[in-house]
Amino acid sequence: MTRAAIVGAGFIARTHAQVLKEMNVETVLVVAESQAEASAFAAEYGIGAASDDFGEIFRYMPDCVHICTPPSLHYEQLRQLIEKGINVFCEKPLCLTVKEAEDITRLAEDENVLTGMDFNVRYHTGVQQIRYRIRNNEAGKLYLVHGTYLQEFHVMPCPYGWRYQSEHAGRMRAVTEIGSHWMDLFEYITGQKITEVSSVFIKTAEPRTVKDGMLVKAEQGEKTVEVDTEDGALIHFRTDQGTAGSIVLSEISAGRVNYLSMEFCGENETLRWNSEEPNTVYTGVLHQGTNAVTDPFAGGFADTQRKLFRAFYDDLEGKGSEGTYPTLRDGLRNVRLCEAVYQSAVSGKWCRTEGI
Repeated sequence: MTRAAIVGAGFIARTHAQVLKEMNVETVLVVAESQAEASAFAAEYGIGAASDDFGEIFRYMPDCVHICTPPSLHYEQLRQLIEKGINVFCEKPLCLTVKEAEDITRLAEDENVLTGMDFNVRYHTGVQQIRYRIRNNEAGKLYLVHGTYLQEFHVMPCPYGWRYQSEHAGRMRAVTEIGSHWMDLFEYITGQKITEVSSVFIKTAEPRTVKDGMLVKAEQGEKTVEVDTEDGALIHFRTDQGTAGSIVLSEISAGRVNYLSMEFCGENETLRWNSEEPNTVYTGVLHQGTNAVTDPFAGGFADTQRKLFRAFYDDLEGKGSEGTYPTLRDGLRNVRLCEAVYQSAVSGKWCRTEGI
């Protein structure tokens, strides 16, 4: 039986643990910030051992380690694992800087370990259908692509944690948390590369304080905190094939739990998809209106994780699927895109995504 370990015990680590259990992968160890947290997590998911010591992984030597920790920890944790020849599956963003992402990607390729990145949105049925149509030129030349990624997770009151702390999450928040998925999805679907970006960051001017672990309005809290990362962003972009695009990102959109939308305007048809209707694809044709086709047997968010993990573990177990799932090189590409967005926002200029 294939053996795995998980580092981290937060929301996304729970998804990893559940999917690995369903796949009959034996999770032999969970490592968390505290022994109590690790033990509780292990008990919940039937994991054999729990520890607050990252070094315990090397006593068990699993086939793969899932990194579900804040991005400030990724580089060092990945480096230690890869140098021991252990395969890795990592949450995004890959690293805090382009240099770190370059170094760790190069190391993984030199050591010939398998790597995976959790760009799971690629695996929605509707996304796959649109990708097929675009890659087979059914939509024709793409002129314009636009969309959004909207969430309510940082509308106050909301939990105050590492995502608000730049030393743990980096210089960006909305761009690296949700914009990263949108940009990865665009390049995955179209096969085009985003070459230039022009961006504006959105930051609420409202003072924020903390009370009982929650971020609240100034008059409701006890301790004022500085939040120097963006709550949202407006991004324009151009591609290597002449397509123009725009993205609206927001983590302060009340009522939007997890809304990602994309619309592809081509010479033959317009294709539209959104994550609130993940199994439906809308197709617009000149003078014929818009037609909606839904796959009633497709799954949702959890199903995308299953498909991605299955592709990665099939490769790990020698069953094929190499090249069908995102790797650290995709993570590196994404770090470059996010860095270009940041450089554009602080400079007020268009910024190229290559050579960063």
